[in-house]
Amino acid sequence: MGGMILALESSTCWLSMGLFEEKRSLFEANHYTLAGHSRFIFQYLNILAEEFRFQEHLEAVVVGLGPGFFTGVKIASMVGKSLAYILKKPIYGFSTLEAIAAQVREFEMGSFPYQVLVPVIFHKKNELFWTEFHHDSRKDAGNLDIQVGPPDELVKSLKNKDALVVTPWMELKEYLEGEGLKCYDPLLSIPESRNLARLYFLRRNHYQSDWQGVFKLVPIYGSKLFGQ
Repeated sequence: MGGMILALESSTCWLSMGLFEEKRSLFEANHYTLAGHSRFIFQYLNILAEEFRFQEHLEAVVVGLGPGFFTGVKIASMVGKSLAYILKKPIYGFSTLEAIAAQVREFEMGSFPYQVLVPVIFHKKNELFWTEFHHDSRKDAGNLDIQVGPPDELVKSLKNKDALVVTPWMELKEYLEGEGLKCYDPLLSIPESRNLARLYFLRRNHYQSDWQGVFKLVPIYGSKLFGQ
């Protein structure tokens, strides 16, 4: 323990990638990238190899598993698995929905004024992914209750619930607020690699993995794990 964590998140049109130690961030890149995720990832990997020699100090690789855009989910998974396999390092994955939910620190600190936290991701036009987190919940990728449907179905599902929606899409926030839902600031709701790293540090004693995890880690391309 005590090495570097490489975290990759490319499930949405925002790319986030970072190199972290438990007490500090060594490198972070977060930006809107409608296409070309893989090109940027390899550029950043070259920087990390030259500036930090991360391949010599790596403790684990952590990836955002989705759901989200098919190609984006696939890129983070494939790059992360390839690095873990080549460097013989363990790989871990957390849902992108949880990475978005982790932006709301009040939820973890016990000062959250709502009963339910609802991270939401666009899948394609007029179709969303979402799930619900309660104070006592810790959801792993394999048991996420992911819902899929149009925005009006999300509104209907949250009717009469004391919920806060977390989504990075401003136009979706405006629509949901027009329907009476409460929403977190989209600028603070982008899925970031630092949250994947933070989830890893919080839970690494609960999970066991090694480089052979590349054969077991399954991305979430839709409402169910791919292949199930």
